[in-house]
Amino acid sequence: VRPVNLWFPDYPYLYTLRAALVADGKLVDLVQQRVAFREVTVAECDVNATMRHAWDWALTDYTFAINGQPYFLRGTVVSGETSRYPQEASALFSELWLDFQRTYGAYLAGVSPEQADEMADLGLTLFGSIAPSYGALRQYVSSTKGFEDFRDLCRRAAWIADHPAVVAMQTGNEAELPVWGADLPSVYGDDLWHCFNEVNKVIRDEMKPQVPMGYVRATNLDPVLSVPRDDYSGVNQYTG
Repeated sequence: VRPVNLWFPDYPYLYTLRAALVADGKLVDLVQQRVAFREVTVAECDVNATMRHAWDWALTDYTFAINGQPYFLRGTVVSGETSRYPQEASALFSELWLDFQRTYGAYLAGVSPEQADEMADLGLTLFGSIAPSYGALRQYVSSTKGFEDFRDLCRRAAWIADHPAVVAMQTGNEAELPVWGADLPSVYGDDLWHCFNEVNKVIRDEMKPQVPMGYVRATNLDPVLSVPRDDYSGVNQYTG
């Protein structure tokens, strides 16, 4: 039995899975898909990711782990350019020693199977975002339709949840800040975390991702407490 080649950012080994429908010895239909064998988790370990701008050393630290090996992901935001120009993005990412593209909004829902396959073949990975219009969730009364629309979006994008190109999922970015328009704190107050927790529930119900997912808040954890259904708690911090 040949050993299985595991996927890793520096070694993006992919297989092609083919499923055929045959009737009376004739090929009726053939479907193929690019797949990878890999496990991405958030695990407790002694590999510390504390940067020079962090306030304190954590008593217990965690890191992303790929196939059980701790790995500090390095990435950047390049909007939709990666999916439109994968060859150029691959060359640029390699030169800059980057592993992934971080995205915003409902980015994952706009990626086609062909684009995802090409990115995975080139070793381009996505810290991909699948988030609702948080403005549609800002009122208790009107949030029902907002969640229904988001549920439909997740159903359509469910195919990409465990695609080899996706290493983690982001369920929103700084949506708690009034400057972005939703102004969620004025509605939810101390229950703000509950809104993001319900967003996670929709994603888990409809997409069933097997990669880590979490919400990224601004500055610190105070405005949005840790969300029970998150695998990680993201915080944007900027240094000069």
